Amino acid sequence: MKKNLLKAILFVMFAVFAVSCTDDQSAVEMNESNKDFNLKATGSVWDGVIGVVQNGQYIITVPKERLLAEMQQMVKNQGYNEQLDQVSIVKKIPTNNPTVDAYMVIATAPSANSFATGVMLTLNSSNQFTVDRTFGGNGTTCTGCATGCNLRVLTEGTTKIPYCDENGCIYNCVKSESSFY
Repeated sequence: MKKNLLKAILFVMFAVFAVSCTDDQSAVEMNESNKDFNLKATGSVWDGVIGVVQNGQYIITVPKERLLAEMQQMVKNQGYNEQLDQVSIVKKIPTNNPTVDAYMVIATAPSANSFATGVMLTLNSSNQFTVDRTFGGNGTTCTGCATGCNLRVLTEGTTKIPYCDENGCIYNCVKSESSFY
């Protein structure tokens, strides 16, 4: 009797174990099959390659509409309502170190020629631009008078730091920063 009871308990435990493994496996298969879809649906433009260098030109490879939307949200988080409409990758020479190249993706608003927002980029050995996260994942916005308050870059060690060059706009130049991811 004890043998039969022990066999019955082992059989039930094996059946429960088999069913639980089957359910987990199907959940894993379902997650794996939806993996690419979820990444495409929820992934940020900041997670991968932003652009490339082709024939000396800086080409944005992510959809510009999505990039502008992400930058628009960043600007909104900083408290601005300007509508961004232009975006490009720009080479910046650091003010304090002209031997270093720095790159930014910069968006501007047509209604305010003194409004620009940018995110630091890194150019890798494959000529691809990705976000430079050494600055902390912040975007920088400069706004002020039309003759100044321009996005510029300084270096501190290997870190490239964006700043707003007042260029004669002593009282009107405003710098804002916010996280973009």
